[in-house]
Amino acid sequence: MNSVHPKTLSTETPHCFSGTPDDRVTAFHNEVARVRSQVAPELLFHPDRPKPIAVGGVVCHTSAEVIAAYEPTRRTCTAGEWKRIESLVRESVRLAITNGPTTTQKRLKVVTAFSLWCLRLDVPLSAELIFTPARVEQYVASLRGTRSDRSRREVRSELSSVGRAATTRAGWAHPGPNLREHPTACPPYTSGELKGFWAAAGAQSTARRREILTSVLTLGLGAGLRPTEMLELRGEQVLEHPLHDNLLVLALVDRLVPVRRDVSDSLRLLCRARPVGRLLGGSSTAPSVSRGWKDLSTFALPASLPPLTWMRLRTTWAVKCLSGEVTIAEFAAMAGLHHSSAVSNYLAYVPVRSQHDAWMPLAAGMRSRRGGSQPDGQIG
Repeated sequence: MNSVHPKTLSTETPHCFSGTPDDRVTAFHNEVARVRSQVAPELLFHPDRPKPIAVGGVVCHTSAEVIAAYEPTRRTCTAGEWKRIESLVRESVRLAITNGPTTTQKRLKVVTAFSLWCLRLDVPLSAELIFTPARVEQYVASLRGTRSDRSRREVRSELSSVGRAATTRAGWAHPGPNLREHPTACPPYTSGELKGFWAAAGAQSTARRREILTSVLTLGLGAGLRPTEMLELRGEQVLEHPLHDNLLVLALVDRLVPVRRDVSDSLRLLCRARPVGRLLGGSSTAPSVSRGWKDLSTFALPASLPPLTWMRLRTTWAVKCLSGEVTIAEFAAMAGLHHSSAVSNYLAYVPVRSQHDAWMPLAAGMRSRRGGSQPDGQIG
């Protein structure tokens, strides 16, 4: 088999696994551990740990740390004004805690601006008196002409969430259960759309833009990577599997992801072009490298194609995996999913093998996923 490491595609690579199958697998996992240990921790994606942000010169990893470190700019709020509204802002946002540092900082800014508006109107600074539906609507209306409709809707949503959490008598109607029948995941791209994206990648105006868009399609459709994972991926994290020919595996911090074979050649070319550093961001170690490529709308695409988004690339990859013979548990592991609802979002797009009831023998245990037949109690 070909044991050439795709980082360099050199026959002299040290990543050549030899010995018995068990020996090769052991060596492979040792290499995975080595690769993970050499990647800077701050550049890795941790699905259960939001990315830290700097607030007032303090690096914050949690929402509580953001609330404690936050102060508004003196350009928008004087020291005297902040002293009067500080406790109200911190406590109300603490009660309406969000999922991560970034969203908490955003909510703090919205609540600060709203509280400051109330202060300047001489409204008593009590959560029960300012966080009312009528007061929030009055504030949102005051933003007309200075903020877009979308921005004002976001402000209304943030203040409504805080109002529900920080008050008991303000009269907020709590939202009912989500009764949407449609999946929350975006639909996958069609085969025709995918052909259009690949063609557009080769027609970009510069060699660098062609390389970047091709890489985005390769890693999105081939491994379903999230934006941060994709932008921080390094060549040394791409490995050959020791037992299966032409199978590339991505050694991410939390999981191993097999790369779909229809894009493996494209990934090999990418690794050859970028043997050192990030595959998309070059050799620099600065955490901010490649952040601009998160906005996929900057690429020139034909008007006949739908917008290119990270989410739809990941959905397309997920549906391809689930339409094969991968179990839900196996898919969840390689997708880095920890909740069943995240998997169920994709199931609406997975076709049923209805021709001749092809799924029934599999469900009845008459034919194993890997060929052959195994009666119950003898599943290997």
